[in-house]
This record gives sequence, C-alpha cells and structure tokens, in this order.
Amino acid sequence: MNTATVRQSSSPDLVVTRQSVLLVDDEPNILEALSRTLRKENFDIITATSGEQALSLLFNRSVDLVISDQRMPGMGGSELISKIKERYPETIRIILTGYQDISAAVAAINEGGAYQFLQKPWDDETLKLTIRRALLQYQLTQENKSLRTQVEKQNQELKDLNLRLEKRFEEKARLADKKSEEAKNLNDDLRKNFASSIEVIRKIISIRQPEENDHHLQVKKIVDFILPRMGIEPPDSVWISTAAALHGIGRSVLPDAILSRTVNAMSEAERKIYESHVLHAAEIMECIPQLKPLAPLLRSHQERWDGKGYPDRLKGDDIPTGAQIIGIASDYVRSRTRLTVDQARDLIFRNSGLAYQPKLVQLMVEYIQHEESALPTFTIAQLRPHQLKEGMVLANDLKTSTGLLIASKESSLSLMSIEKIKERHAALPFIEPIMVYSRFVENKERKGGA
Repeated sequence: MNTATVRQSSSPDLVVTRQSVLLVDDEPNILEALSRTLRKENFDIITATSGEQALSLLFNRSVDLVISDQRMPGMGGSELISKIKERYPETIRIILTGYQDISAAVAAINEGGAYQFLQKPWDDETLKLTIRRALLQYQLTQENKSLRTQVEKQNQELKDLNLRLEKRFEEKARLADKKSEEAKNLNDDLRKNFASSIEVIRKIISIRQPEENDHHLQVKKIVDFILPRMGIEPPDSVWISTAAALHGIGRSVLPDAILSRTVNAMSEAERKIYESHVLHAAEIMECIPQLKPLAPLLRSHQERWDGKGYPDRLKGDDIPTGAQIIGIASDYVRSRTRLTVDQARDLIFRNSGLAYQPKLVQLMVEYIQHEESALPTFTIAQLRPHQLKEGMVLANDLKTSTGLLIASKESSLSLMSIEKIKERHAALPFIEPIMVYSRFVENKERKGGA
C-alpha cells in the first residue's frame, strides 16, 4: 500500500510558520531526488505515489503547493491538477513533465490553472526558486484574503454603529418639537457627528501611518487652492476637500511589508495588493451614509488622464474632477520627498495630457509659483544607522558586503525597517554609506535670503 511521508520540524514554533509542499510521482526514486533537493528549504515535504493518494492527503490536511508529474498510471498530472483546482482552488499547482509532454503541460496550465510547468531533468536552483516564488504568491494571497476579511468585519461594525446612530437620531427627531431652537440643536448634533466621523478616520490614518499626517495636510492645502480656480463651489468643494484629507485611509489596512516598499520595487502580486487601497477606502466610505459621496473620489484618485491608472482604468472626463485634483496634488507632494521644487514641477508638466488633465497641470504650476517661497527643498544627506528616523526616504540601495539587498532606494523607513537596518549593519557593514533625502533649507535661503 502506498504511504505518505511528512518531514517534521524539531521546533514547535517552526511548524506553525512553515509552508507545506506535496510531491506526487509514481517513481519513488524521483520523489527521493525531489525531497533530497528540497531538504534544506524551510517547509514541510509530503509525498504521494499516485493522484488518488494525493487527493486523499489533501482531503485530510491543508497543503500550500502541489508539484505533480504529468505522466503517471491511472490519474495523470493534468487530471490531478484539474481536480485540485476544483476542490482546493487556493492551493498552488505546478506540473513536472518530460520534453515530449510539454503540450499536455501547457494544457494543464490553461485548463487546470497550473502556476507553471518544469521540465525533467530539472535544475535544482531553478526548482527551488520557482517553489519559493510560488509560495510567496500563496502567502501574499492569503494575507490579502485575511485583510479583506478584517476590512469586511470592520465595515460591518461601522454599519452596525451607523444603524445605532441613525436610531438615536430618529429618536431625537421624534422627541423634538417644532420650535426653531430645538431644531437647530438637532442639526448641530448631526454636524458634530459628521465632523466626529471625519476625525475618527483621520486618527486611524495618524495611528497606522504617522508619517502620512503632513502629506494629507499638504494635499488638502493644494486642493483648496485649485477648487475655486476650477469654478467648483460648495457643497461639491467641501466634499472634495474632505476627501483630500482622508484619501490615504485605504493604505491603513495594507501590511507593513507592502507599505515599506516603493511601487517600482514591488512584484506584480505585491502591486495588486497595494493598488487595492483605493477599493478599501471606497468601501469604508460606503459604510458611513454621511460620507458616502466621498467613495467615488477616493476610489478614482489614482486613475490617469490617459486611461492607464487604477482600479477601473477610467480615461479623461470619465474620471471625477475631484478625484483628478486629489490625484495630481498627492503625486506632487509625494514627489517632493525626493525632488526639488523645480524637479517636481517639471515632472508634473511632462505628464500633462498623460497622467493629468492639462488645465489641472496649469493650475498646479500656478500653485507652485504662488507657494514656492514657502516650500522647503531637499538634498541628499549621509547618515549613520542610529541617526535614521521614521518617515525618511532612502536615496540609495542598502547592500551588505556580500551583496545582500537590505532596503531599496526610495523606500520610506518605518520603525521596523530601521531596527532591521541597525541589526544588519552591526552584523555585516554595508558596502556604501546610508544616504537619505533630507529637507534642509527654505527656498528663500537658496535664493540668497531674498
């Protein structure tokens, strides 16, 4: 009778965190070779000698990744992969095949949703790298699922809270008589609740992303400058200004591992998780009836004029005007963490008609010219690890003397990443000094104090 073997860790703590890989092949020597290749990797290895046995194992325990041979007696690899997709769709699936079975492997990818196929004989390093990447994708998917569950739970709590508030307001309305003073008092309560809801969200952003406080204030300042010049008046201007102050709320539910990386340094899977922040922001606003008009503004502020933004790839005037204003303001403020005023202005100007509506670019340039004397400039400073502070932005890649990348250029430093840098530097000094973008003088000082 076929049996399955499980490699256990000697440490109970590691068993909880290690991921599991199921190897399926009818040839014991192939299973032994695969297990030997993966022995030093940090995950549990399970083996099965048939598709039927693999399905039996999957019925009794959770498995993160399955690697199956294509050509086996009875149930072949393609059939097994298809059944796993149907029963356990979150499990990553890889086909192992000989040269003559490549067409079947491609079919397994198209029909069974296989992650990839590998040819026999395999290259050990390629095999291990493929498995690591597949398990990273699985981990990111599970984390995103967990975050969505958490957001849905929080959204439900917000809905319940709002329902209770609505009942309170209805009760107040029933008890209020027609006297104007009492009606005024009720209206004041509603306004205070609206303001309180906004303040709660701002506090969430402040607690989760303290380095973003200044960013939101500057974005709101720019938006308030542009709104009257676009001919936008209350109540629309009030909604847009409020959205500018809260536009980063969706980032608060993203994991630190995503927030600490620049978009250019993210993998495709990480970028998809990052881009979901606009959807989270819109969902939160939808749960609060008083703030519902903010939802489309927060959802669409990362769309581009040329239709290459996210999440809906809206183009031109299909993008809400308020979202366009918030988007260009946020991009400018974000660029000022690493660029001078002139460089940031030129970057905005070059994207006229691409990322931004040309009229908005003109108003943005007008704002920069109007406010330039009050804006700080940045240079690059060399610091030691103990001088690093939360919110600083790296101006170079940090690598150890062995070439190991510790942090990427333009990464925003969190307290956790700073501690990691200190530990790594103490164990193995970096090849180059630590360089950060640093705010150091006012523009009027650059111009000779004029």
